[in-house]
Amino acid sequence: MSTNTHSPLSPADFWSMSYRGHEIAVLRHHTGWLVYLNTVKQVGMRFAEARSAANWLRRQVDERAAVAS
Repeated sequence: MSTNTHSPLSPADFWSMSYRGHEIAVLRHHTGWLVYLNTVKQVGMRFAEARSAANWLRRQVDERAAVAS
């Protein structure tokens, strides 16, 4: 008999929303949180807390909006 040790993501492991017209998401991965902007993983960015990751994503969107205006 085998046991499945892989479980689906719980709500505490993934969070996403639309922010100022951009899709932002954070995903728990091992010991940190990965960030996705418009479904693209932001390489080299890993955060200790989901809140820090989400704040960074919002700042990225705000900076892009400021440059575009």
